[in-house]
Amino acid sequence: MTCSGVDGLFRLPATTLHFPDRSMWEVAHLLDGWRMPYFDWLWLPNPFWFARLEEGLLVLAVLLMVGLATRLVAIATATTCSYLFLLSQWNFHHHLFLFLIVLWILAATPCGRHFSLDALLADPRRQHRKASVLTLRLLQLLVLSIYGATFVWRCNGVWMSGEILEILRASGSLRGPLAAHPIPLIGDQGCSLTAWLLGGLIPLGLVFARTRRAALATGIMFHLGIDLSISVGTFSYQMLSLYLVFTHPECGATVVLYDGECSRCARSRRWLNLLDWFRRISWVDFRDPKHRELGLPVSQESLSEQMHVATPDGRLLCGFFGWRDVLCRSPLSFLPALVLYVPPLNLLGPSVYHWFARKPSPPCPVAPTRADPQSPWQKTLRAAAVAR
Repeated sequence: MTCSGVDGLFRLPATTLHFPDRSMWEVAHLLDGWRMPYFDWLWLPNPFWFARLEEGLLVLAVLLMVGLATRLVAIATATTCSYLFLLSQWNFHHHLFLFLIVLWILAATPCGRHFSLDALLADPRRQHRKASVLTLRLLQLLVLSIYGATFVWRCNGVWMSGEILEILRASGSLRGPLAAHPIPLIGDQGCSLTAWLLGGLIPLGLVFARTRRAALATGIMFHLGIDLSISVGTFSYQMLSLYLVFTHPECGATVVLYDGECSRCARSRRWLNLLDWFRRISWVDFRDPKHRELGLPVSQESLSEQMHVATPDGRLLCGFFGWRDVLCRSPLSFLPALVLYVPPLNLLGPSVYHWFARKPSPPCPVAPTRADPQSPWQKTLRAAAVAR
């Protein structure tokens, strides 16, 4: 976004790339003397050095995104971003402040343990070291507190009456393809009340496991709608990325018990691995003798009839319900999989699955899952066996 200056996804087709576009921190604003209270002692760089600092921050941000030398890069990114942020009150926007908090949380933790180049280059045995869950809880609390504070702030006459939309319209902040379409249908007051209600229901749904997926889907549509109608900078994108802290953080903790001699299972595994960007799923062949020693929570006869999925929260799902859960754990198939919870698909799904499962399938061997007593998938199987 620093390269393009884009603050809305709908602007991408008409955007040209620059390196960098200096629209995030304007040098002219920083030099006008409106310094941040209690931080006016900071050295104010001239335009040349300010440009070099911003370009350095852009390079650090790219390194942090791909996860290279994260322990050092995360601290350097948070420090540089904080320095530029505290130079002037012109920078004090809610999305930049939220970004700063998250950067320091990442800088204080081993954020490169998964989904990073550091994780690929490091010794795999180091990935099994225990880590505190405090970081995850802090980020979850941050998301919930943002929604809670926004919900309380909107409880005023200007918002409840719909006058806020007229203010946004007059200031030029109401823009985008959805800026005018919903308003004739439900009016300004209906739009503002809908946003107020969703802002209160989404965090409530995120707290409880049973409603979390519905809350995540609602939040995704809610923030994409904001991005397509109101100019709020990077706020919507940051909230969407922070939704990741409400999914299970441990790689490979969801276990799929499949038939290693079934070609249909092999094809399914291949396609689902392409969708499993976060590597949440471990595939375990129940016919492998070394896996039987683990004490599988299901009989071999039942496993031969249909696929079983053991989830990190202790549930054991089979057949259609297992497939639905696995699809919901992929960022590409998450939204389409939610349709499988809606009648009549949730009622027809088991019958369709059993019809496909009864069709004969020739044998087709696939690569085995690496055995390691400390791996997340073995922990899940042990928990499922205890629950049974």
